[in-house]
Amino acid sequence: MVSVEADLDGITDQDAPEHVASAVLEHAELGAMLRRPTAAAPASDSQVLRPLQFHSETIGRLLGRARLEPLLVQAGEVVRAARAALSYLNRVRPDGSEFYAQAQVSLATPVLGKALIQAAALCGEQEFSSTIAEFDRAFAEHDGTHDTRTNLRREAAVAIYRCTGDTAEASRRLEPMVEDLVEDTPAQQIDELANLAISFAQVGNVARARALLARLPDESLGYALPPKKDPQYETWRELLERANEADPGGRPSRVAMLLRQVTGMMQTEGYSAAHRIAAPLLKEAAMCDAQTGWRAGRLLVEQGVIGWALLLDALLFGLVKRRPDLVPAAAVAWCELALPYYMEPYFSESELGTFIEATISAASPADVQAIAQLFLAAIETEARAHERAALLDRLCQAAKTRGASSRSMEDACERWKAESPPPRHSYTPTRYDDVSSLAE
Repeated sequence: MVSVEADLDGITDQDAPEHVASAVLEHAELGAMLRRPTAAAPASDSQVLRPLQFHSETIGRLLGRARLEPLLVQAGEVVRAARAALSYLNRVRPDGSEFYAQAQVSLATPVLGKALIQAAALCGEQEFSSTIAEFDRAFAEHDGTHDTRTNLRREAAVAIYRCTGDTAEASRRLEPMVEDLVEDTPAQQIDELANLAISFAQVGNVARARALLARLPDESLGYALPPKKDPQYETWRELLERANEADPGGRPSRVAMLLRQVTGMMQTEGYSAAHRIAAPLLKEAAMCDAQTGWRAGRLLVEQGVIGWALLLDALLFGLVKRRPDLVPAAAVAWCELALPYYMEPYFSESELGTFIEATISAASPADVQAIAQLFLAAIETEARAHERAALLDRLCQAAKTRGASSRSMEDACERWKAESPPPRHSYTPTRYDDVSSLAE
């Protein structure tokens, strides 16, 4: 048998824990059906995840034996496996660096629950009833971490229905989850309510599914976004920038330290602050040297913290600060490669066009007029419609400070202010703002 390598330690994709748990379980199941020994999956470095691997292998072997010959499974064996797995789930209380492991457990355990129910169904009515009773007992206990068992409870209710066809009983198992549903944000509340509606539909209770969907407008006043001003992020950014101004020689070490922190934050609930600090951090990295800027940019892209346009904007911003002699080349690169896709996130809209300002400021007297005209032509033809007027306004102000403004530039600014659509914000009115029911 070929060993399945199932290491959850470095996985960040949301669907990966479920796929990895399935791979380990199916590998053990296949080995049992072929009556062949299987190599154990590599042990996880996480104390929280090691039992998950053990239970996946145990349940997989149990399901394989049940498929091959149910009489080979001793009475109560599936019940004991279910009790052990559910007890492990109830004991998961990670802290610190183990925070992300808890999310992986939550995503992976539905695979184990469905396999246990399948094995119990194959082993006869008595084993099935006892196993289901074990699930009901575990779910009835108070759980201080409501998010840990939500996925498992939903999937178990649907899996039991597929064995029994009892809509009323399945709805009874799902209903307490509706009553207890209290998520951290309106977006999470709506997502989980939609998942429950799907589950009700899967067990044949379409009326209840529609009723839950009709509740969605009552669960939120609209889209939920993190606050524009994050005190923690603002503090880190200001400390980094002020420290680098006072001691430019220490910039590389400070950038390296904060890059490590951002990498860790992307695996925790701090991912929102990591997104906020990515562009300012990359600008500081690019001010060190080209190699530091490139390495930092590549790391941030791999972590999914920054996109193409903001990546180029930050790298070229650092370049014009570090090498004023390369300002003309940087301006051309920005206009051709970044400008067509460039916009600032909602939490940094005030930063829109800072590259233009920095470039005009750093340009030599001989180049400033040509660079201003380059920006003018590029913004009029290549900029996104919602950002065009604001970028032209930033250009006019920067050009005036260097005496590079012109009548054509001012005319373009006034014309596009009148013709361009207004910038879109999270609070911008939209077509469906006044809708209060699904019928509307």
